[in-house]
Amino acid sequence: MFRRLGTGRARAAIAAAAALALVGGGGYAAGPASAATSVVDGFEGNPYTNWSTRDTPGDSFVWLGDHTQSRTGINSGHFYAPFDVPARAYRPVVVDRPSPNPSWCYAEAWLKRAPVWHNNPGTEKKPRVSLVIRNGLVVVGGTTYTLENFEYRRAPFASFRYRQPDLTVDISVTNGMAYVDDVTVWCVQEIG
Repeated sequence: MFRRLGTGRARAAIAAAAALALVGGGGYAAGPASAATSVVDGFEGNPYTNWSTRDTPGDSFVWLGDHTQSRTGINSGHFYAPFDVPARAYRPVVVDRPSPNPSWCYAEAWLKRAPVWHNNPGTEKKPRVSLVIRNGLVVVGGTTYTLENFEYRRAPFASFRYRQPDLTVDISVTNGMAYVDDVTVWCVQEIG
């Protein structure tokens, strides 16, 4: 589930956000004066408490739970959609503005393609994972990845000016099988 990070993890997230902001072109404050707000979701606990899923029996399914394929913790999201009928999971998240000044927000997840289970490696389709963040009905950022990696890789998918605290994270998979874990959204204050 999305949760606020503890003090130690929050400091690490702030440092990571500040480093990403500075590396990504500067213009963002670093240090205590620009504390970031962060939420992270590794699908731990009962993920269905916070996430809604949509799939089509026989064409796609989503399983949020205990997998041997999780990146961290026990749980992850497993999406199976061999055709163009999406397997989808989405949930609301609230990220507070770190200050009354202008702020910039980022979103990322960790993705990997499911291991090959049949006797013809290389013939299977490569899953497409669409990651979107919305504010109401307005899409504020998103990216689609075609996965080739069988190990988890970081997938940044949104970068946007802070608008409203109420956001929705939407994950959709087609054309194969993929795992998603450690979805993170954070905001940092811009320099004046």
